[in-house]
Amino acid sequence: MKKLLAVLLTGCMALSMAACGSSAADSKAPDSSEAPASSEAEVSAESEAEAEDETLSGDISFMVLDSFNKDTNPLQDATDAFMEANPGVNVTIEYVSANDIREKFSTAARGGAGPDVVALDSAGWAVDSAASGLLAPLDEQVAGIADQFYSAPLASGMFNGSYYAVPWYMNNEGMYYNKTILDECGIEAPPATWDELLDACEKVVAKGYGGIMMPYYFPSYYIYPFFYQADCPIIDTTSTPTSALTTDEGKEAWAYLAKLAEIGAYPEAIKDASSWDSTYAPFLQGQCAFLFCGDWAYWSLMDSDVDYGIAPMPAGKKAATLMGGYTLSINANTKNYDAAWAYIEYLTAAEQNYVLQGYGRISARKDSDTAAIIEATPHEEQFIAQLDSSCARPAIINQAEFDEMVSEAYRQVILGADPDQTLEDLNTKVETFLAEFYG
Repeated sequence: MKKLLAVLLTGCMALSMAACGSSAADSKAPDSSEAPASSEAEVSAESEAEAEDETLSGDISFMVLDSFNKDTNPLQDATDAFMEANPGVNVTIEYVSANDIREKFSTAARGGAGPDVVALDSAGWAVDSAASGLLAPLDEQVAGIADQFYSAPLASGMFNGSYYAVPWYMNNEGMYYNKTILDECGIEAPPATWDELLDACEKVVAKGYGGIMMPYYFPSYYIYPFFYQADCPIIDTTSTPTSALTTDEGKEAWAYLAKLAEIGAYPEAIKDASSWDSTYAPFLQGQCAFLFCGDWAYWSLMDSDVDYGIAPMPAGKKAATLMGGYTLSINANTKNYDAAWAYIEYLTAAEQNYVLQGYGRISARKDSDTAAIIEATPHEEQFIAQLDSSCARPAIINQAEFDEMVSEAYRQVILGADPDQTLEDLNTKVETFLAEFYG
């Protein structure tokens, strides 16, 4: 664990993977009606339950993304309903920008303060915070509800075999495609397999168009699904984390990604893509056939002149995509654990799915009403179709540094480096990196 102290003092890039809607549902407090007791035992049981309810009291705070702070605010509506059902508890919501929330929480928590409940990006934030001792374990609480959530967001909140986060909402990576370019190149449907994507890229490049836009400054986000589609976990975390990059499956994924670079699938403009806006630009300008991104790209594309569609990620050996989203955790410093947990359990219950629907977000619950989300935000349909095949990033300490290692290696391949040697070098770096934390 030599580098753990460095992790505590080092921030990482925060990606805002959230799209906001405007609809909201009316909030209702849970039904508190009670049937008359028919025996002394039942009266005693009810008295004990009431006594337990009375102990749920005190002030708690919730730190969440500022994109939830809208004029129409389902989150506040639900919080008001929670407080009405639990009159001894007062909840204050603190809204923080996506770029600042992780550092603000970590700084406060290291100082012995901070919010009782915090929303953390599923891209390794809960793992790092748990490894730093900033989160309270949730094993007993999550055990009873784990089967209600998709496995990928559950996995993103685990550290050393224990739960430190509860899934809240999720998103994933999809493929946006330019219908006009595909028609011009004689491509009848968006590519659904690796072979079809390779063929499509060769055709559009031959016509003078760019093939694929992805975040060049953060290509690990784009390439991870290809490893999962090859049935490679990237990092094997079944026991002590070890690199799976040079397994047969890992080599297969890397070779395919290298082939895309070799045929010129990435336009020259990709090297200037240093933000999400600059990543979108060539696609928005009708210069590129494909954009690989999450559902949030829709809000930048919706008013463009591009005739585009959205499709699931092309499949390799199997269908797979990369999961994003946020989870909920309890600060290790909380003085009101029971109330904090009750609030998390309430927000993530099926009855509060309307909260996320009001912001156009997809619940991490298996029983969420996806039909209602599609009706309100039709662009989510293809992302929802991939929920079962969404995969979490490897749950390792300092995932951000690992992501950058992978990103830099692929950037070198795009620039012309030998793919095989680059993969070997990357694997060596990753093994050294893992040994420093887990060796």
